[in-house]
Amino acid sequence: MKPSFGCGDNCDYCTAGKYDFYDKEDGTPLSSPVEYGKAGGVGRGGQCKYFAHLILHRAIGMEEIESYDDMAKSQSIPAIKKDKITGITSVQAQPGDIIFRTDYDHTAVVVEVDYSKKSVMVIESNMTFNGYYPDDVAWSCKSGSGESNEIIGTRTLSESVLKSESYKIWTGKEDGAYRDYYNSYYYASKPIVFIIDDTGSMSTNIIYAKNAAIRIMNEEKARIESEYCKTHCDASCSERLYTLITFKDGTEEIDRQTYDIDHMIDSLNGLYASGGAGCPESSLTAIRNACKLVRNADIYLMTDASSNSYGVDETYADMKEVNETKNAVLTSRGTLHSIIYSDCGPAPMSSLLSKSASAAYDDMQSQCNKVASSAIIAKAALFDPAGLDGYSLLSFASGGLFFNIPSNQTETATEMIMKQSFSESTIAFYDGDGAKSYSIPVDGSVSVLQLALNVTLGSSVLVELKNPSGATVTDATDGVSVLTSGGNVFYSVEEDALVDGNWTASVTGSGTYRISATALTSNPMTYSGDTSVPVGSSLNLSAGLIFPVPGVSFELVNLDGTLALDTSLTTVDGLNYSGTSLMDTIGSFRFKATGEGNFQRMNPATITIGSLDVIVPEGMNLLKGTSASYPCEVRNLGTVEDTYDFFVTSSLGWAATASIPPQITLPAGGVFKINLPVTVPVDAEAGDADTLSVQAISQANSLIYDIDELQTVVKLQSSASIPTMTEWGMIIFMLLVGSVSFYFIKKQQR
Repeated sequence: MKPSFGCGDNCDYCTAGKYDFYDKEDGTPLSSPVEYGKAGGVGRGGQCKYFAHLILHRAIGMEEIESYDDMAKSQSIPAIKKDKITGITSVQAQPGDIIFRTDYDHTAVVVEVDYSKKSVMVIESNMTFNGYYPDDVAWSCKSGSGESNEIIGTRTLSESVLKSESYKIWTGKEDGAYRDYYNSYYYASKPIVFIIDDTGSMSTNIIYAKNAAIRIMNEEKARIESEYCKTHCDASCSERLYTLITFKDGTEEIDRQTYDIDHMIDSLNGLYASGGAGCPESSLTAIRNACKLVRNADIYLMTDASSNSYGVDETYADMKEVNETKNAVLTSRGTLHSIIYSDCGPAPMSSLLSKSASAAYDDMQSQCNKVASSAIIAKAALFDPAGLDGYSLLSFASGGLFFNIPSNQTETATEMIMKQSFSESTIAFYDGDGAKSYSIPVDGSVSVLQLALNVTLGSSVLVELKNPSGATVTDATDGVSVLTSGGNVFYSVEEDALVDGNWTASVTGSGTYRISATALTSNPMTYSGDTSVPVGSSLNLSAGLIFPVPGVSFELVNLDGTLALDTSLTTVDGLNYSGTSLMDTIGSFRFKATGEGNFQRMNPATITIGSLDVIVPEGMNLLKGTSASYPCEVRNLGTVEDTYDFFVTSSLGWAATASIPPQITLPAGGVFKINLPVTVPVDAEAGDADTLSVQAISQANSLIYDIDELQTVVKLQSSASIPTMTEWGMIIFMLLVGSVSFYFIKKQQR
């Protein structure tokens, strides 16, 4: 599928391997390997559904794909839809979706969405005779009418085509999970999401942010198109999904999702700063919606403002919303990197501690006037959830980086931050306090090493990096670049300066900080286990490697890197490992792998073992006009009584929440139970989904919280479903009319 691999140079395409479902139509097998998509009618002719099947088979081993009739009967939803309330038409398809049309029996895979134009780009196998690909080499390979010749290529489906040809998204047998498989497995590199504030105050910073992102993406493009990647398919050569989201005061704008670097660069170049009425912007709302779009992504937030509350201008986010955003990031297995150029208030309350009593009082009085009836100050004491404190909490909890960048270093610092986290795997990730030295093992698969010292507010620390021979590397060392920005320090060690062995990062000074080392490597580790469970529960652990590592073992470490618990994971292929550990201690941990040859990988996201447990059941698929009741629980697993703020939200308003208590008090070991009724409106459409979110936050410590969610999805009305009362009335009426007619006919015959 890549011309650079030599596929499609003449009339043939890359071989697909031998699979039974590519047998000839008479049932006899083709020669091995199958010459999939070969012109002239050889093989299956590259028929569209079989091409989509090939992708699914390679990604998840799928052996069956439904007929078009069955696809239409499944929980398929329109690829483009008009909102009944606002009248706005929006694309519902996302990259990785299988879309189809039944009037023409065609299937394709979405690889790009242009939300502004409401169009999608698909990769498909399609006939050349219809003129879709007149410039392709396959056009010259026609034989006879040409209708048996097909080509694998990309094509853009406009808004009008999506509507007129009634394309639908196939959710299939695995509840719509195909886009996650396609994005996570077919493309090994983590997806990238840019969330950029494009209000008027960002006029200079948005230019710097764009320039930095574009330079990093051009470097990645050069690597993918290198001579090495023409003959290798390891993680360092794989493409990734890019998403661009912009925001102001209200609803965020999803600009584009694509695997094409040039297309994303075009979208970034088109950004400019304008508008924006008040100080706070919709940054947290944009983060949550990004997590709905893309899983397992590196998310880059770039803003110069605090966050408003749920997209409402001149309001400020509170701890409840920060927790919801944190849950969205962790549930999607995302990593949030916050690049904050400034925040326009309220200022972090901790900053008042360094001021004189009168100045602190004046500042606090100003903030109280600004947020008047808001509960921010009363509820958060020394913590500003809407500003720097909230952003840093979200970044640190998800294993990301947080930087408050001085304006004179915006472009260089932004580029270094992106380069550090664009790397494929994390080698070391520790939270420290005061002077300490950290070992950074580098194995032979690492080609670029990035090190970052991320300081917290009020800290004064420095870091020195030494190679395995003990020599200090500096900005003057060939192949090494160093940047200091706002107390943060960045190192980039290129391949020419990289030596296998144990590097050392020595931190001096006082205060708290985070030290992280990432690497561009052909053997990254992915973690897909739990990130949060209540104390006393089993923690599911799961990790994957690209290549086997001799002597590999896994453990849970404390946030400072010290050993917390050895884990026993099993494998059948030497690449995918899984197991469970009973967690009987409340705390925060990280997952770490080590092996022979200086191999070390860490998952940067925090694994939390908590004293509070919110439990909701599985969601349901319901018919429109029907109801269900969900039994939910809140459990205090701690050793003392606690009072919790209690929140229940329904994304589409289907749940009855008026009688929900705002607070609940539970003794140690206590349980609160509640039934939450949900009613699907009669005008709901198949595929509509209401998300019911249940959250509890300790009033004694707002960092003790838990949140759980479920979805109620509208399912298709079965043709064999029970008639409604209106339909029963019509049936009875027709039966009566038929009976009367039959009576008079018989009477006339007499």
